[in-house]
Amino acid sequence: MTNLNEQITDAFIACVTKASELWISVRNYKFTLDICEFPAKHAQAAGLANRMDMTIKINIAHARANIDHIVNDTIPHEVAHLVQQILRPNAKQAHGPEWRAICVALGGNGKRCYAEEDFPGMKIGVKRRSRHTYNVAGEVMELGPKHHNAIQRGTLRIISRKTKMVITKDMYVSSRIQ
Repeated sequence: MTNLNEQITDAFIACVTKASELWISVRNYKFTLDICEFPAKHAQAAGLANRMDMTIKINIAHARANIDHIVNDTIPHEVAHLVQQILRPNAKQAHGPEWRAICVALGGNGKRCYAEEDFPGMKIGVKRRSRHTYNVAGEVMELGPKHHNAIQRGTLRIISRKTKMVITKDMYVSSRIQ
């Protein structure tokens, strides 16, 4: 085991131990750690939490770039997701106030994302999102790709709160990348 792997493993064990001390119900679960290279699809992520099998994965490339950030922020961030799954399995927000409180209690910074300066020298692109504009009886509404695509397929009905009209695909105006 390399020094980097040992640091990550020690921080993970300390974080899970702290979670077990703070929330008794966490003691009934086994958390696992996987330190690996992330595939291109997730290459920008410093860590990932799998709530189904209570595993966190740490991106070794990010660890090489800034081990302190991984130990002090990424591990508490990912463990907080698993703890939230145990305490509030039906939580609506992955990075909402409940998660934030858990993350901070575990020693993390409570931030949803890391900043580019946290990992100097790494090519970390900004996640871009498309926004789709609809004109609903004079009200301009912007929808994300999920809702836009469902409206275009005709598999989703969204009603404008202001106009009380159903948004239809013929109300589509334009798209932009944010």
